[in-house]
Amino acid sequence: MILLDIVFFIVAFVSAFLSLQLFLGLRNSNSVEANNNNHTLPCVVLIPAHNEELGIAKTIMSARKEVKEGDLILVVADNCSDNTAAVSRDAGAICIERTNLELVGKGHALQYGVDYLTENDVEFATVVVMDADCLFGEGSLHTLLNASQTKNCVAQALYLMRSPNKDNIKLNISEFTWLIKNWVRPLGQKRLGISCHLQGSGMAFPKSVLNKYSLASSSIVEDLELGLHIVQGGEEVMFVPRALVTSEFPENNEGLENQRKRWEHGHLSVVKKMPSMMLQGLKQLNFRLFFQALDAAIPPTIMWIIFTILTLVVSFIAAIFDGFYWSAVIGLCISVFALAIVCAWFKYGEKILPPAQLKGMIPFVLSKFSVYRTFISNREKNWVRTKRDNE
Repeated sequence: MILLDIVFFIVAFVSAFLSLQLFLGLRNSNSVEANNNNHTLPCVVLIPAHNEELGIAKTIMSARKEVKEGDLILVVADNCSDNTAAVSRDAGAICIERTNLELVGKGHALQYGVDYLTENDVEFATVVVMDADCLFGEGSLHTLLNASQTKNCVAQALYLMRSPNKDNIKLNISEFTWLIKNWVRPLGQKRLGISCHLQGSGMAFPKSVLNKYSLASSSIVEDLELGLHIVQGGEEVMFVPRALVTSEFPENNEGLENQRKRWEHGHLSVVKKMPSMMLQGLKQLNFRLFFQALDAAIPPTIMWIIFTILTLVVSFIAAIFDGFYWSAVIGLCISVFALAIVCAWFKYGEKILPPAQLKGMIPFVLSKFSVYRTFISNREKNWVRTKRDNE
C-alpha cells in the first residue's frame, strides 16, 4: 500500500498544481502588459526549413512585414530535395544550404545558422526562431524583441496552432488542448514566477545565451529539452503572451498522426528525466527549477485526464480496504482540476469547440491510446517532417 500511497500523493499534488496554473492563467489573461515600442538592437529571424518550397514564401513575407532596417531573415535549407532555397531567396531572405544525413533534425539546422552568423561577423543582438509554416501576428516581433532585449533573457511568444476546418472535431479538440498547454498554463507559470517552456517557434535568444548554449540536437523535442537546460543553467525563459505566432494543424491524416506521434512520444521520453532535475532543484532550494521540471514531467493533457480517472477509480476501490482518506483527497483535487478545464472551455473553448462537438471527445480520447501504445512498441526517436496539406 505504500507504493499506492505514493502514487495517490503524486496525482493529488500534480492535479492541485495544474489547477493553480489554470486558474491563474485564466484570471484577466487579456490584461498582460504589452510593449509596442520598436526594438533598437538588430535581430536575425532564423527559419529552419526541410522541403518547404510550397509554404516558405508566406512565412518569409510575414517576417518581412515585421523586421526593420538592419535586421536579417535567414533560412537554413536543411537536407532539402526541392526548391526551398530558390523560393526563399526569391521571397527576399538570405538562404544557406546544409546537407548532413547523419546529424539530422531541427536543432542541427538552427546551430548551423548560428554558426554562419558568427563566422560571417553578422551584427545582431537577438536571434528569433520561426518554424517554416508559422506567421507573426502584427507587431509581435517588436513586442517579443522588446521583452527579450530589455531583460537580456530568452523569450517565448504565444504560439498557437489552429484548426483549418471548423467542422473537423478532432482538429478543434487539438486546438483547444494546445491553447491550454501553450497559453493558459504558461500564463499561470508566469504569475507563479516560473519560467516558460520553449515551444519550438517564436523563440528569442540573446547573443549572450547563444554563446553559452548549443542549439544542436537530434531530439524530436529539442525545444523542450533546450529550455530545461537553459533554466538548469540559471537563465530565465520569459513568456510574452502579447507576441503572437500562429500555424495550422495539418488536415491530412498522415501529417496529423505523424505530428501527434512526434510531439507526444518526445514529451513522454523527457518525462523520465525530470525526477533527477526536480531533486536537483530541491537540493539547491531552486524552486523555479523544481516546478519547471515538474511541469515538464506532466504528461500530455488527454493522457493526464485518462490517468487521473483511472487513479480515482483505484482510490475508491482501495478505500474499501483502507479507509476513505485518499479517495476523498484525490476526488477533491481531480474535481478542482476538472472545474479548471471547464472554466477554460467556457472562456475560450466555446468558440473553438462548440457544445455540439463535445460528443467527439470520447472517440478522440480513444484514438490517443494507439499513440501511447506505440510509445512502448514503436517509439518515435527520429525527427519526421509533417506532411503539409498542399502536398
